[in-house]
Amino acid sequence: MLKHFLRAARQLDDHAFRSVLLRGVFSALIALIFAAFAARWGMSTVDIPFIDAPAWLLDIGALSVFTAASWFLFPAIATAVMGLFLDDIIDAVEAKHYPSLPAKKRLGFAEAAWMSVKLALVILAVNLLALPFYIILLFTAIGPLVLFVGINSYLLGREYFEMVAARHIAPKDVSRFRRQNRVDVFLLGLGITGLFMIPVINLIAPLVGVGAAVHSFHHTMGDAIAWRARDGDHGSTLGGLKGRSSAP
Repeated sequence: MLKHFLRAARQLDDHAFRSVLLRGVFSALIALIFAAFAARWGMSTVDIPFIDAPAWLLDIGALSVFTAASWFLFPAIATAVMGLFLDDIIDAVEAKHYPSLPAKKRLGFAEAAWMSVKLALVILAVNLLALPFYIILLFTAIGPLVLFVGINSYLLGREYFEMVAARHIAPKDVSRFRRQNRVDVFLLGLGITGLFMIPVINLIAPLVGVGAAVHSFHHTMGDAIAWRARDGDHGSTLGGLKGRSSAP
C-alpha cells in the first residue's frame, strides 16, 4: 500500500494536482474564516448564564475550542471541499499511469458534490456518535486516538475506493468488490487518515489519498477492467472476482 501513496505523491507537481490544491485550500480557508467570525459574533452577542469571566478570556476559550475542533474535523471539511474536484485528480493519475484503459465514466458535478457532502456528513455523524466512547477512553491515554484512527480509516478508505471504482464497474458491484478487498481498503483509509493528522501535510491529504485509491483499485482489479471492456459487458456482476489484494 505504501507504494501507492508514494506514486501518488510523486505526481503532486502535476498541473491538475496543483489546480485542485489551490481551489480546495482557498475554499476551505474561506469556510474556516467565515466560521471563526460567526463563532466570535455568537460569543459576543449571546449571554451565557453562570459564566462570569472577562470578555477576552471568553474569546481565548472560544478560539481554543474552535482551533481544536477545526483540527479534529478537518478530514470532513477538506474532503467536502476538495471532493468537488477529485475527479480531475483521478483523470490525471489514470492518464499518466493507465493510458491504455478504455473510456471511463466520469462523475458529474452533482454526483461528485453529493459524494463529497455525504462523506463529510457521515464522518461528522459517526464521530459525534462515538463522542461518548472518546470521553470514556480518555482514561486510557491513547484510546481516543486509536478509535479516531479506526473510524476514519474505515470511512475514508471505503469512500475513496468506491469513488474510483464507480467510474469503472457497475454500481451494484462497487460495494461487493470493496468488501472483497476490505483489508486493502482499510489500509488505504489508514494512510489517508494519517496524512490528515499531520499539520500542513493534511492540505494535500485528499489529493494523495485519491491518487493512492486509483492505484489501489487498479492493483486489485488487475486486468478485469480491460477484459470487461473488450467483452462489452459493462452491466454484468463481478461474480467470483476477488481482486488481487494479496498481489505483491
